[in-house]
Amino acid sequence: MIPQTLTTLTEWAGGVLVQGPPHTAITHVGTDTRGLVPGSLFVALVGERFDAHDFAGQAAQAGAAAVLVSKPVIVPETCAVIRVPDTLAALQMMAATYRREWGGLVLGLTGSNGKTSTKDLTSAVLSRTFKVCATRGNLNNHIGLPLTVLSANAGDMLGVFEMGMNHPGEIGPLADIAGPDAAIITNVGTAHLEYMGTQEAIALEKGMLAEAVHPDGCVILNANDRFSPDIARRCQATVLTAGVGRGDIRVEDVESSAAGWHFGLRLEDITDGLQSAVLTKGRLQMRKAAGLTFIDDTYNANPDSMRAALDTLLSLACEGRRIAVLGRMGEIGPTAPAEHLALGAAANREGIDFLCVVGGGDAELISRGFLESGGGPARHASFVSQTECAAWLRASATPADLILVKGSRSAAMEKVIESAAA
Repeated sequence: MIPQTLTTLTEWAGGVLVQGPPHTAITHVGTDTRGLVPGSLFVALVGERFDAHDFAGQAAQAGAAAVLVSKPVIVPETCAVIRVPDTLAALQMMAATYRREWGGLVLGLTGSNGKTSTKDLTSAVLSRTFKVCATRGNLNNHIGLPLTVLSANAGDMLGVFEMGMNHPGEIGPLADIAGPDAAIITNVGTAHLEYMGTQEAIALEKGMLAEAVHPDGCVILNANDRFSPDIARRCQATVLTAGVGRGDIRVEDVESSAAGWHFGLRLEDITDGLQSAVLTKGRLQMRKAAGLTFIDDTYNANPDSMRAALDTLLSLACEGRRIAVLGRMGEIGPTAPAEHLALGAAANREGIDFLCVVGGGDAELISRGFLESGGGPARHASFVSQTECAAWLRASATPADLILVKGSRSAAMEKVIESAAA
């Protein structure tokens, strides 16, 4: 963060400085006491199950120069206090103003599937020319995005900011904070149907990012997504389509390459960036454990990303069996039973050599779909727990096999790989 005085941050937050010298410089903003450093401003957020005001004193001990609160707290006199009506709203207002003060370029990124992997690839590509500030981990929501924006430093030339959502009305405010010069919408899938209702509603929400890009900017859309034409009609910016077979750009990592093209990178730099990219943990990472080769795609899952992961498994060279280890898909609403049955049938139809299913409930329907579509029991096993599945893999899989592991966050499928490695 470019250093800001308490006076400035108090003004941005719409608050009152009730304790501390006004010219104290703040160099970092955080909401977790574990990540604070000297010179930090600790924002005391309030949630349904927590109240970070309880940790204001701990924040001061961790080196916070100031705390931003909505009610009285007890902190040492050496720790400044900014009082606001609502700490979350204040955090978002500070980020929106800081984004304008910072003045770098911003590429916003959203989509139902592949957001984080595309963010990683795009950041790697753009880093060949620009000093990039990119979203870390899953800091892509109404709290994470403001923190990411506030982490941009004076030397950062371009921000690659991921935006996630699971309820209506979330993308628009994030886009307003980020002020994007360009955007990528990876696709409109079925993630979060439980809360959004229809894919049309998801497309409407995702398109809010495209609408926020100014006329001189660029919106990169998936040429193979049926909702892209509707989103394109909502754009005031130039629209670039990227896809397989009918996009303006036809390369393997199309959306990241399109971003590089828009920002003026040479083809050699785009290629070098893609080759050097390091993907975030749990997103299609190749991992070794217990002498076995895993494709770790355990961070989350929905019907579209499950099919894409199966396609990836089938496309990779493999001297042994292609084994899919799948768990349940969450947040897909009333279509969940049918989607789990269809996933099992797809695993059989597409030629997965062996299917392991972990967990009960909806996960059992994956097994049922596989078996009822003709997948023989010799190609299938089901397990109650991740540890049971890991034990089976250690005993039955070989180093020549390629093992995809995937499921929703609630399925905790990463424990399969962790248990196999133990």
